[in-house]
Amino acid sequence: MVEVVYQKGDWSKYSGRGDITKVTVASDVDEIASNAFWCCCKLKEIEIKAKTVGNSSFLECKDLVKVVLKEGVTSVGTCAFQGCHKISTFIWPDSVKKVGRDVFEGCDKLHELAGSKDQEKVIEYLKNVGLTPLMKLCRVDGKLEDIKKILDENSEAIKVSLKAMSQL
Repeated sequence: MVEVVYQKGDWSKYSGRGDITKVTVASDVDEIASNAFWCCCKLKEIEIKAKTVGNSSFLECKDLVKVVLKEGVTSVGTCAFQGCHKISTFIWPDSVKKVGRDVFEGCDKLHELAGSKDQEKVIEYLKNVGLTPLMKLCRVDGKLEDIKKILDENSEAIKVSLKAMSQL
């Protein structure tokens, strides 16, 4: 079991390290660099306080199960969690303003997105993050019909439950 502390200036120091199981992000870190934890295959869970999560930051972290973005995170880059096949829970705060494309591409086990109370923001995120294959039933504060309008009716999907942060 290898635990690391991601410090300001570490950039992609840990990229490709298959032995890392836990990451703590130092409180003074504003950005998790692109490819910072690419292919850290044994990483299970991450809590992020940095303002920016770079492109492909956690690409192919195959054992990653849970991601929590804390209040203050404003941007999640393209493909940030692509190929993280075991992610089942992803939590984002209202502070997130920008989400890149294909953030969840290949996240086959994702079944719970807990996010913004702002339904329009959630709908906009879902249009951009590459979730279509995963979605058939979605909820934001219990309003299934409003979300269903943006879903591909022919997609093979699992239930995605969207909850307001206050309910967690």
